Amino acid sequence: MVWSGQPGMKMKRVFVLVVVAMLAACARTPPPQQAPVVVEAEPAISPSLQQRVDRVRSEAGEGQGLDVLPVRDAEVEDLREAASEAEARGDLAQAQSLLAQALDLRPNSPELLQQAAEVALLGGDIDTAVVRAGEAWRLGPQVGSLCRRSWGTIREAYEEARYEEGIEIAVRKIEDCTVAGPVRM
Repeated sequence: MVWSGQPGMKMKRVFVLVVVAMLAACARTPPPQQAPVVVEAEPAISPSLQQRVDRVRSEAGEGQGLDVLPVRDAEVEDLREAASEAEARGDLAQAQSLLAQALDLRPNSPELLQQAAEVALLGGDIDTAVVRAGEAWRLGPQVGSLCRRSWGTIREAYEEARYEEGIEIAVRKIEDCTVAGPVRM
């Protein structure tokens, strides 16, 4: 290579080329990786509230005594089942949304109102749980497993709120929901 120009210019040119090369290398070098920050998420459903809803469902005792079951609408049933799946995943917002859609189609469905009451209880919304369960009982059968689930939800909500008088009333109403089936001979 033939260099023409001042003697100090060659060094300046080399220096500039080295600096440019270093900057180019830095631009291509990825930044150092930081360790991912792990944040423990709050559980979507409080374990104590999950136990309360599990207790309501197990104590309802479907198939014990007289039970009145409505004819089910396929579209509403699909939404109800999808809400159950969302609840099982802990996605209470999705469960509530699906139940709201189903209730738009069948606003007086005791089963949907009861399921909405249980999802509300899981989310810690005691007032909504009591209101929805009360509506489910009022519009639904006054005996059987759905009746027991409604009053069981009310009892659990009142226990969560530490409302003793309400608990006593709910316990008596649960007992009233059980009627023995006819004796078959």
